[in-house]
Amino acid sequence: MLGTFHSRIHGRQSQVTVESAWLTAGVIILTLLTIVILFFGVFVTPAT
Repeated sequence: MLGTFHSRIHGRQSQVTVESAWLTAGVIILTLLTIVILFFGVFVTPAT
């Protein structure tokens, strides 16, 4: 019984870790996209 409970806890923990990794990756990508868009909006547009 203790082994089943232990594996159930760690199985859920790894799922949360994977979801957290995807969420972190998504936030980083959105942040980089925002920086690129702002860069082009501020520096490229006035030059043309």
